[in-house]
Amino acid sequence: MTVLPEAARRLFDAPEFAVLATGERHQCVMWVGRDGDELFMVSKDFRRQVRDVLADPGVSVLVYDRARPQHYVRVEGAAMVETDGAAELMDRLARTYTGEPHVVTNPAEEASRTVLRIRPERVLVYGSPS
Repeated sequence: MTVLPEAARRLFDAPEFAVLATGERHQCVMWVGRDGDELFMVSKDFRRQVRDVLADPGVSVLVYDRARPQHYVRVEGAAMVETDGAAELMDRLARTYTGEPHVVTNPAEEASRTVLRIRPERVLVYGSPS
């Protein structure tokens, strides 16, 4: 696993939207969080990004600074799907991005929450933060 440089850590700790790329041509905008040098995203088990990761763990994640879009980070790595802790991590992301706890709108779908844990193998930082 590659260590995230400080510029990457700052972007992943901010409430900036990330683009997750999986499979051959699937991309989606998601919330992203960081545990040490690992990234995490929360999804649902029936979504394409989860199916793609189960078939091929290779992913890339791109996040950029909305105030300075020429400053961005691209992470390439391997993802794994977990179910433990999905509700807690979803709440953590909701609080980061909205300032409010996660609101459960469909309890049946909440049971399908999964965590995509991404272990960086290559990290590229573009532009400068200021």
